[in-house]
Amino acid sequence: MPITTQFKKITKSKPFYAIAGAGNYVMDLARNPRRYRSAATTRITEFYDDLANRGRSVVGKASREAARGFEDVSRSAAPLAGEAPDKEPTRARRTASKV
Repeated sequence: MPITTQFKKITKSKPFYAIAGAGNYVMDLARNPRRYRSAATTRITEFYDDLANRGRSVVGKASREAARGFEDVSRSAAPLAGEAPDKEPTRARRTASKV
């Protein structure tokens, strides 16, 4: 196989173009660092905000599910021994001691 055929195969492949594009990107970064720095900062900030919003959603969903589970357990729980089912538990009174 002639070398020109091998060269054509390589130069028409996607990895070759990816490497060439990466080299061009690095050179562009070197020429215009401010443009890319502000764009990168914006993207990182947006990504961070997106992660925070997703986290709030996940935690809220888990909290709601846990609260529903506690409600179900408390509804199905049997009253403690010695307590009437309809009666609120009473607190013992504290007596103040005289000096």
